[in-house]
Amino acid sequence: KENESEILITLEPSNFDDVLSFKTTEKLSNEFDNLKQNVHWLNPDKALLFRKGEEQFEFVLYNVPFHLLAKVPTNLTAFQKQVEQIIQSHQSNSTDPTPALKTLYTLAFGNGNKNKNIISQYLYIRNITSTAVWGLGNNYIYDIPKNDGNEILVFPKDRNKNAILYTGDAFLNDLPLLTDLTQSLGVERMARIYCLQVPHHGSKHNWQQGLANIFSPCLSVFSADSQRRNGHPHSEVLKDFSTYTPILVNKNKRLFIHSI
Repeated sequence: KENESEILITLEPSNFDDVLSFKTTEKLSNEFDNLKQNVHWLNPDKALLFRKGEEQFEFVLYNVPFHLLAKVPTNLTAFQKQVEQIIQSHQSNSTDPTPALKTLYTLAFGNGNKNKNIISQYLYIRNITSTAVWGLGNNYIYDIPKNDGNEILVFPKDRNKNAILYTGDAFLNDLPLLTDLTQSLGVERMARIYCLQVPHHGSKHNWQQGLANIFSPCLSVFSADSQRRNGHPHSEVLKDFSTYTPILVNKNKRLFIHSI
């Protein structure tokens, strides 16, 4: 929602099969024991609000709607129950449910890289309390050598942008997919994107010409191998994002964005 007053903390599961809901069955750790409430359902149509001190952060989930997918579960409720059954059975046996879940998702959403990657979940994070703490006037970037790789330290410059958008292996290679994402986030959230994780390591197959200008991030993060063993990022995508501070990150090159 574009209006902050529409952000809801109490989330309920969706009753519509075209909307994915995510349920937590139990805590995975004590990391969030200090939270005042436990969130059981995360609805992509609403933002999850988190307060830390005087600051508030919104977390917005987004998935491509079913009508834009080539193959979907015929019954989402039954599909969710199958997912839960697999997870619960492996929990009781202390085994890894990943192979069984991959098989189920392949049957439900289709085989092939596009069918598997297009259902990647997006995550948008923004401080909605104040943007002033982000301003320095200049975009300072430091590349610091470490024993186990390099750390890239960034001190943001734009007082009006303070959001990060993670896209995973998503496809934004055609207008309907891009339009649905931008409309779902809304004009204000799109304008606040400071850091964009470029989809699928900067693959040209997940991109379209002019995508960089649509997002206009201050930082464009390419998560890819330094040796470009898989061809990522592709030169066309790098050129498109060339004026939006492209930064390569991987297991040996980590990125830290500081607010001051």
